[in-house]
Amino acid sequence: MAEQPSRLLSVLAALIMAAATAAGLYFVAQAQRPAAAQTDIRYAPESEKNRLDLYLPAGDGPFPYVIDIHGGDFTGGDKSDTPVPEPLLDLGIAVVRVNYRPAAEAKWPGPRDDVVAAARFLRTAGPQFGLDPARYALWGKSAGGFLAVTAGLELTREGQAPRAIVDFGGPMAFGQLDADMAALDRVPARGPADAADSPESLLLGFPIAGNRAKADEVGPIGVLSAWPAGQKLPPLMIRHADGDLDVPQLQSGRLRDAWIAADPSALVDFVVVQGVDPSTTGLSGEDTAGEVAVFLAERLQ
Repeated sequence: MAEQPSRLLSVLAALIMAAATAAGLYFVAQAQRPAAAQTDIRYAPESEKNRLDLYLPAGDGPFPYVIDIHGGDFTGGDKSDTPVPEPLLDLGIAVVRVNYRPAAEAKWPGPRDDVVAAARFLRTAGPQFGLDPARYALWGKSAGGFLAVTAGLELTREGQAPRAIVDFGGPMAFGQLDADMAALDRVPARGPADAADSPESLLLGFPIAGNRAKADEVGPIGVLSAWPAGQKLPPLMIRHADGDLDVPQLQSGRLRDAWIAADPSALVDFVVVQGVDPSTTGLSGEDTAGEVAVFLAERLQ
């Protein structure tokens, strides 16, 4: 994408302006969404949820792309829930928003496998949609952040590593969620993760309190603890709100430490966004928007 560096500074101004009013890191108001190039593309046969929407930049491809994974506590949500990050399109980066099976339809690792299936589909079929199959990144917020990281690790093990992964406050060690919240002297807004009806317990199919070790084993911290020596990890950006009452920021610290322990040469850009209202994600500031834009633009060139 030869034009990308020369376009970056002008686009960042638009990014920052949009970020100042957006919810989370998603930059464009719902009414301002660009028309999708294609919607509800089937990427796998397991479920009606196995569909994605594709948004292309102006101009001629092939384009790099970001796979955008929605949140929803593993039990709900939809690819249409969050606004399309139009400034990424202005950077020449396509956006692919995916749906995946909720916990009621598929226990772990079903949702992760759906994201992996979408990435494999795009690696194979991407050229027919104007995409460069090799230049892709994953990002997600909360539950979507967990899936972005776990799917990214699985794809890396398969030799199809993304160019970058961006995690916005995802839970990373289910068995430690309540302890991390207690360490910050906070009460989880959605109740304890240990409960049998917590989103994490519903995803795994068993109460986390009954088997913390198994709960941690399936997530990124468990995967990274057994990462093959010498196998490189993709660049990772983590942004987490210090006032998050669903997922404590200590979870992101665990991810950073495990990532570096598994691959000391890996790039990890980790920031806890300070001074935010606990009722928000804390990811809508100018600095965060610009940092993510630069991070992705540099890695998807």
